[in-house]
Amino acid sequence: MTKRIISIILCVVLCFAILPFTVYAEEPEAGRTTITDVELNSFNFPLIGQDAGDNLISVTVPNDAPYEIFEAEWEDTYGETVLPDEAFEADGSYYAVFVIRAAEGYAFDSAATNATINGDTALIDMSIPRSAVRTRWSSIPSI
Repeated sequence: MTKRIISIILCVVLCFAILPFTVYAEEPEAGRTTITDVELNSFNFPLIGQDAGDNLISVTVPNDAPYEIFEAEWEDTYGETVLPDEAFEADGSYYAVFVIRAAEGYAFDSAATNATINGDTALIDMSIPRSAVRTRWSSIPSI
Protein backbone atom coordinates (compact mmCIF):
# COMPACT_ATOMS: atom_id res chain seq x y z
CA MET A 1 0.00 0.00 0.00
CA THR A 2 2.85 2.40 0.85
CA LYS A 3 4.50 1.78 -2.53
CA ARG A 4 1.24 2.53 -4.32
CA ILE A 5 0.82 5.87 -2.49
CA ILE A 6 4.44 6.85 -3.21
CA SER A 7 4.05 5.93 -6.89
CA ILE A 8 0.86 8.01 -7.15
CA ILE A 9 2.61 11.00 -5.56
CA LEU A 10 5.56 10.62 -7.95
CA CYS A 11 3.20 10.42 -10.94
CA VAL A 12 1.48 13.66 -9.88
CA VAL A 13 4.84 15.40 -9.38
CA LEU A 14 6.05 14.25 -12.80
CA CYS A 15 2.82 15.48 -14.42
CA PHE A 16 3.40 18.95 -12.94
CA ALA A 17 7.04 18.86 -14.03
CA ILE A 18 6.15 18.52 -17.72
CA LEU A 19 3.61 21.35 -17.79
CA PRO A 20 4.68 24.34 -19.89
CA PHE A 21 5.41 27.58 -18.06
CA THR A 22 6.35 31.13 -18.98
CA VAL A 23 9.29 33.09 -17.65
CA TYR A 24 8.98 36.84 -17.74
CA ALA A 25 12.05 39.04 -17.95
CA GLU A 26 12.27 41.60 -15.22
CA GLU A 27 11.71 45.19 -16.16
CA PRO A 28 14.68 47.56 -16.03
CA GLU A 29 15.10 49.21 -12.67
CA ALA A 30 13.69 52.70 -12.36
CA GLY A 31 16.13 55.32 -13.58
CA ARG A 32 18.03 52.96 -15.90
CA THR A 33 18.29 53.73 -19.59
CA THR A 34 17.45 50.81 -21.86
CA ILE A 35 19.96 49.64 -24.48
CA THR A 36 18.34 48.26 -27.63
CA ASP A 37 21.33 48.10 -30.01
CA VAL A 38 24.81 46.64 -29.50
CA GLU A 39 27.53 47.24 -32.08
CA LEU A 40 30.91 45.49 -32.24
CA ASN A 41 33.54 46.51 -34.78
CA SER A 42 37.00 45.53 -36.03
CA PHE A 43 36.29 41.80 -35.86
CA ASN A 44 38.74 39.94 -38.11
CA PHE A 45 38.03 36.44 -39.35
CA PRO A 46 40.69 34.02 -38.18
CA LEU A 47 42.70 31.95 -40.61
CA ILE A 48 42.97 28.18 -40.65
CA GLY A 49 45.93 27.25 -38.44
CA GLN A 50 45.82 30.55 -36.53
CA ASP A 51 45.62 30.39 -32.73
CA ALA A 52 42.21 31.20 -31.22
CA GLY A 53 43.58 33.96 -28.98
CA ASP A 54 45.04 36.07 -31.78
CA ASN A 55 42.07 38.01 -33.15
CA LEU A 56 39.42 38.72 -30.49
CA ILE A 57 41.51 41.41 -28.79
CA SER A 58 41.02 43.76 -31.75
CA VAL A 59 37.20 43.90 -31.40
CA THR A 60 35.93 47.32 -30.33
CA VAL A 61 32.70 49.10 -29.36
CA PRO A 62 31.85 52.67 -30.39
CA ASN A 63 33.49 55.35 -28.19
CA ASP A 64 30.16 56.62 -26.84
CA ALA A 65 28.63 53.16 -26.27
CA PRO A 66 26.99 52.60 -22.85
CA TYR A 67 28.43 49.07 -22.71
CA GLU A 68 31.76 47.28 -22.88
CA ILE A 69 33.13 43.90 -23.93
CA PHE A 70 33.43 42.02 -20.65
CA GLU A 71 34.60 38.70 -22.05
CA ALA A 72 35.47 37.26 -25.47
CA GLU A 73 36.19 33.67 -26.43
CA TRP A 74 35.78 31.10 -29.16
CA GLU A 75 33.51 28.04 -28.90
CA ASP A 76 33.31 25.00 -31.11
CA THR A 77 30.09 23.42 -32.43
CA TYR A 78 29.58 21.58 -29.14
CA GLY A 79 29.80 24.73 -27.01
CA GLU A 80 33.25 23.86 -25.69
CA THR A 81 35.66 26.75 -25.19
CA VAL A 82 38.54 26.85 -27.67
CA LEU A 83 41.68 27.68 -25.71
CA PRO A 84 43.76 30.68 -26.88
CA ASP A 85 46.69 28.47 -27.91
CA GLU A 86 44.54 26.01 -29.92
CA ALA A 87 44.68 26.40 -33.69
CA PHE A 88 41.59 26.60 -35.91
CA GLU A 89 41.17 23.45 -37.98
CA ALA A 90 40.00 23.42 -41.59
CA ASP A 91 37.10 21.06 -40.91
CA GLY A 92 36.07 22.79 -37.65
CA SER A 93 33.10 25.04 -37.00
CA TYR A 94 33.58 27.87 -34.50
CA TYR A 95 31.67 30.71 -32.89
CA ALA A 96 32.97 33.99 -31.51
CA VAL A 97 31.24 34.61 -28.18
CA PHE A 98 31.23 38.08 -26.59
CA VAL A 99 29.79 38.90 -23.19
CA ILE A 100 28.76 42.55 -23.25
CA ARG A 101 28.25 44.42 -19.96
CA ALA A 102 26.04 47.49 -19.61
CA ALA A 103 27.52 50.61 -18.03
CA GLU A 104 26.24 51.91 -14.70
CA GLY A 105 22.69 53.26 -15.10
CA TYR A 106 21.97 51.19 -18.23
CA ALA A 107 20.25 47.84 -18.88
CA PHE A 108 19.66 45.76 -22.00
CA ASP A 109 16.11 45.45 -23.31
CA SER A 110 15.48 41.69 -23.15
CA ALA A 111 12.75 41.87 -25.79
CA ALA A 112 14.36 44.16 -28.33
CA THR A 113 18.15 44.13 -28.09
CA ASN A 114 19.79 43.87 -31.51
CA ALA A 115 23.46 43.14 -32.09
CA THR A 116 25.71 43.64 -35.07
CA ILE A 117 29.32 42.65 -35.60
CA ASN A 118 31.03 44.50 -38.44
CA GLY A 119 27.50 45.46 -39.58
CA ASP A 120 26.22 41.85 -39.76
CA THR A 121 23.42 40.61 -37.50
CA ALA A 122 24.54 38.53 -34.51
CA LEU A 123 22.55 36.20 -32.26
CA ILE A 124 21.68 37.36 -28.73
CA ASP A 125 21.37 35.12 -25.68
CA MET A 126 19.59 36.94 -22.86
CA SER A 127 19.72 33.98 -20.46
CA ILE A 128 22.38 35.64 -18.33
CA PRO A 129 21.71 38.59 -16.00
CA ARG A 130 20.24 41.74 -17.53
CA SER A 131 23.45 43.67 -17.05
CA ALA A 132 25.12 41.56 -19.75
CA VAL A 133 24.23 40.08 -23.12
CA ARG A 134 25.91 37.09 -24.72
CA THR A 135 26.49 37.61 -28.42
CA ARG A 136 27.29 34.65 -30.63
CA TRP A 137 28.56 35.01 -34.14
CA SER A 138 29.43 32.35 -36.61
CA SER A 139 32.96 31.92 -37.59
CA ILE A 140 35.40 30.98 -40.23
CA PRO A 141 34.10 31.26 -43.79
CA SER A 142 34.64 28.39 -46.20
CA ILE A 143 37.71 28.77 -48.34
